Amino acid sequence: MKDYSRTNASISRSYRRHARRRTGSLYFKMVLLVVFVAAVWLVASPYGLIRLYKLREEKSKLMVAMSQIEETNALLKQNIDRFENDKKFRERMVRRELGWLKDGERIYRFMED
Repeated sequence: MKDYSRTNASISRSYRRHARRRTGSLYFKMVLLVVFVAAVWLVASPYGLIRLYKLREEKSKLMVAMSQIEETNALLKQNIDRFENDKKFRERMVRRELGWLKDGERIYRFMED
């Protein structure tokens, strides 16, 4: 008569080892899937790295535009100050922009052929 208890025990041990390997492999695959999904989310989500890169580019463009507007604003403030305090500048600007004349002045326009 054969001793089946030893054979069953070895089969049982072998099955348990195989089951542990499968479970470990399953956990590894699940962790790998979670890491992959997290990486995709980090890169392509609405709050991801691609959006961050685009926002940084937009910020730099806006900073350049803002500095240009600040320069223009400073020049306009300087002109306003000169217009309020300098009579000659005011007269020159009024004549140039509005075409005003002093009493007794005439404008001559020459026609080209």
